[in-house]
Amino acid sequence: EDAAKTASGIVPGMTEPFDVAILGMGTDGHTASFFPGGDHLDAALDLSQPRRVMTMEAPGAGEARLTLSFSALHDAGLLVVHIEGAEKKAVLDKALAGTDEKDMPIRAVLERARTTPDIYWAP
Repeated sequence: EDAAKTASGIVPGMTEPFDVAILGMGTDGHTASFFPGGDHLDAALDLSQPRRVMTMEAPGAGEARLTLSFSALHDAGLLVVHIEGAEKKAVLDKALAGTDEKDMPIRAVLERARTTPDIYWAP
């Protein structure tokens, strides 16, 4: 929590979108530490929230994480999702076929980012 507060003090000065944001994806459909069941998932995905650094704790996360809010990532000039392996390709296909962001937070990136993300998959 303290680290998130410290980092969030810097973020308001970043009023311009990132030029590039490169994200991965987990086999549970999480990205950017936006985990299904995360304690701050709703706030993290809410575009009306300010750009900020926030904490995320979830059963599948292991330890507590720091992440940028989706409001800080959604408008990057170039948004890339990079995944590896057949298992993650199957997860991506499932994410593309559905709409529930709480079940698979990667869907927020795929559906609500300002620009369509470039997806790179390495078998």
